[in-house]
Amino acid sequence: MFAACHIPLMLLLLPASWRATTAGRVGVWVVLATAFQWPFAVNALFHLSTRIILGEYSPGAVTAAVVSLPATAYYLAWIRREDRARSREIGVAVALGTVIAALALGFLFL
Repeated sequence: MFAACHIPLMLLLLPASWRATTAGRVGVWVVLATAFQWPFAVNALFHLSTRIILGEYSPGAVTAAVVSLPATAYYLAWIRREDRARSREIGVAVALGTVIAALALGFLFL
């Protein structure tokens, strides 16, 4: 189920990210790239929090700490530094990304 959920998400993230980098300032592609990146941060926080709370190894915790959270933090810092998105667009993207993360999580329990 993991692959069935994450592979399509990556296939959406990659072209959206490419279009976001080639587009000018603020646009739908930046919002979509942010929305598709956000579930990876949510997933990372989930894995790290279960590791901390349960005190047991959580599959994905290392990737979360080493890849997902730093990549998301770098991306968010980049779009702010380069003025690629205003606070409102980031808020919309995070809200949309949270819905995507919830749907992905729900899909894992089917």
